[in-house]
Amino acid sequence: ADRIRLPLVHPTSAPEALRQFEQVARQGSRFNIGGIERNVNTPTLALWLLTRDVSPRLDFSNARTAKVDGRVCDVVVFRERGAPYLFVVAGTPAPVSGRLWVDRSRAAVVKTELSLPEESIDWAPSRGTVTVTYGLDPVLLVWVPRTMQERYDSLSSRQFVVAQSTYANFRMF
Repeated sequence: ADRIRLPLVHPTSAPEALRQFEQVARQGSRFNIGGIERNVNTPTLALWLLTRDVSPRLDFSNARTAKVDGRVCDVVVFRERGAPYLFVVAGTPAPVSGRLWVDRSRAAVVKTELSLPEESIDWAPSRGTVTVTYGLDPVLLVWVPRTMQERYDSLSSRQFVVAQSTYANFRMF
């Protein structure tokens, strides 16, 4: 079967973790449809940006509040501070930006939006947005991705891809 092979060992450093993430993302991108090459459609990618090794590269600000599934959440805006950038768009390093919806009462991120590159950048030949909603799994009692919506626009080739993924039946290994 054509499967994604996960690393067998835990990374011992931030560069090793990044290498392993890139390997899994590259393997997963083989299954993408449409003519725009991409490997950022991993539902938990925006959460990786919150890790101790990555988050110092970002500026965060609390924008407002909004409701997600009827619950009031803080909307936190983030933007990558400067080069070298974490991501590459159409062969060019590009800053990442986005939003996080945080439910303080549950201490959980319930929605993420990742944008490449920032909307304010006018030189980019392509743009992409990945939005993921999370929910508390009633069996495992952990927050898991529920849906992922993607939109990619290639300005040079005038192509776009819109996709939606739904996740269910989570199991613990």
